[in-house]
Amino acid sequence: MPNSFPEKIPPLADTAPVIIIGSGLAGLYTALLISQTHTVILVTKDALAESTTRYAQGGIAAALGANDSPRSHYEDTIMAGAGLCHSEAVATLVHEGPAKVRHLISLGVPFDQAGGQISLTKEAAHSHRRILHAAGDATGREIANTLLELVRKSPRIRIYEKHFAVALTTREQHCAGLITLAQNQLHLFLSGAVVIATGGLGQIFQKTTNPAITTGEGIALAYQSGVALQDLEFIQFHPTALAY
Repeated sequence: MPNSFPEKIPPLADTAPVIIIGSGLAGLYTALLISQTHTVILVTKDALAESTTRYAQGGIAAALGANDSPRSHYEDTIMAGAGLCHSEAVATLVHEGPAKVRHLISLGVPFDQAGGQISLTKEAAHSHRRILHAAGDATGREIANTLLELVRKSPRIRIYEKHFAVALTTREQHCAGLITLAQNQLHLFLSGAVVIATGGLGQIFQKTTNPAITTGEGIALAYQSGVALQDLEFIQFHPTALAY
């Protein structure tokens, strides 16, 4: 292991081809995709339903409208980014976004409709109507609830709640597992791959609109294991808050 903690190897708790740390949208969606072909261990430090995703308001942007296109979405995003966007990342977002949103719809996410069709709104710097909402401004909660139900039903996803990730294990310079802390005991999970989907680190600030679980331990685990980190200064806050 890259660090000295823990000194003794804890007892083996479980083994699977893939371990996913985190139960927000990224973790849940990845678990569902991988579980189509492999068994997945899903580890989360709180209850499975507790994540930043469920607090996300607003909507999701994707070029789904008849007169819209990924190219237009790309141009809008680059302009709104004021020179800070990575063009390759934006291209991936706008070209893969429509298919991913359609997949969420097929999974049962109840996006708002008008006249029997998905309702698209025009917001912010977008030049077309391409924002999807669910239950008004409860988009994150509705997506999370849909994916949570599917994850809980999957026979190939084994869930471990209240397990705090404390170290990654390595074998021949490859990540081979995870050590967690639960009920004052250390637990060892072994796998062929580990996906870190633990969200952000907004709680490093004294004042933040990020939920209490965004403490950044996944980023710290990656760093301690030699993973290169980039653009850590970009931390999202809700654009409307009241300081009183």
